[in-house]
Amino acid sequence: MQPQHHPRPMTSREVQEMLQRHSDALASGQDIAPELIEQNPQSGPKLRPLLGLNRQLSESLQPVEPSRSFVSSLRQRLGDAYAVAHQEQDRHAQQMRAHIGTGVGALVVIGLLVRLIGSIIMVSAFVARTRRHDEALKSSS
Repeated sequence: MQPQHHPRPMTSREVQEMLQRHSDALASGQDIAPELIEQNPQSGPKLRPLLGLNRQLSESLQPVEPSRSFVSSLRQRLGDAYAVAHQEQDRHAQQMRAHIGTGVGALVVIGLLVRLIGSIIMVSAFVARTRRHDEALKSSS
């Protein structure tokens, strides 16, 4: 089996197909979960529990052949659960990016305020020095 590398999170359909391959392998006495996780490293933390559940279901269902509709329904539910978990992770990542953006924006504003205050101090010092210089010229005249 040639590894398929997914640079993006797996879709529900891809998860369903992967679960089917895993189920087929389990039915023939092989557990290919490590290979499937290796082929999809970015989804590994989410795939491990699904593959473990798939293995447990396969072991408990060995004596009885489940109907195609049951397998199809289960595959759909597991794929949907994966999609929901992925959406929550995306939402959390977006929130983190928003917080980081707010923090960076605040630092930029603080930097601009520091520059503005520094400029005001420089102008005030220049004006004070100019006045002292003018007063010194008037007193020496």
